[in-house]
Amino acid sequence: MTAFSMIAVAASWLIVLRKYRHKSHCHSQVAVRWLKNRQIIMLLVATVMSFIAAAWGYFEPTLMKAFM
Repeated sequence: MTAFSMIAVAASWLIVLRKYRHKSHCHSQVAVRWLKNRQIIMLLVATVMSFIAAAWGYFEPTLMKAFM
């Protein structure tokens, strides 16, 4: 399931980046507008959550020891 979610998030990034590629001038206003977009914010959250899910096995034992 984690691999599927990572693939879905990557495909979503590709779609969004294709959509905004023609607007990718080096203007600071475009970058600010891009970061205010709700779709971009949700993709950033989904990306972070997917990476946390993928790496969960590495830091779960430490968390279990800390809270037990």
